[in-house]
Amino acid sequence: VPQLIMVPRASLTLARRILARCATSTTPPNKPRTSPFRRAHTATRSAKPTLVVAASQIQPHATVQENVNAILTQMKDAARQGAEVIVLPEAAITGYDEGAILRAMAEGDGETVREAEAVIAEACRTHKLAAIVGTPYYDETTGAVYNSATVIGPDGRVAGRQHKLQLVSTDVGWSRPGSKIQVFNL
Repeated sequence: VPQLIMVPRASLTLARRILARCATSTTPPNKPRTSPFRRAHTATRSAKPTLVVAASQIQPHATVQENVNAILTQMKDAARQGAEVIVLPEAAITGYDEGAILRAMAEGDGETVREAEAVIAEACRTHKLAAIVGTPYYDETTGAVYNSATVIGPDGRVAGRQHKLQLVSTDVGWSRPGSKIQVFNL
């Protein structure tokens, strides 16, 4: 059963705005700035005060299908408990085992993983639950494979992917490092 965490929405909005501001600061030096905290607080006054996040840990299985079934069970439990977002482990779709990852990625250049992601996206839509899912990702344009966190909105739309920036020794054989930190809106 996933563990629920209550996160103040103002904190999330503040963090997102500060990161976005640092990435693309366009305020002229002579224009007064409004405090990011004040803007975040104002933007969240009418919203629910907390975001309910389910932190989920699953036991990896031998096949992608078994892992997806475990993920779907966790998603259903999280939604039933009132979670708005579920966070799943690194390489949750394949299991964090280089052999399993390479087998899954070899099947149609990652088609097995893409199909699994589509099933999870549909579950997000069904349960109106956002998900952050650890998965290997094959970039068709570059041919690179990344160890990624895929962010899926409650509408089932993939909001984006954050590729792992600092690889550890168990990632090096199959994954390239990402190059930037991203912020996603759900």
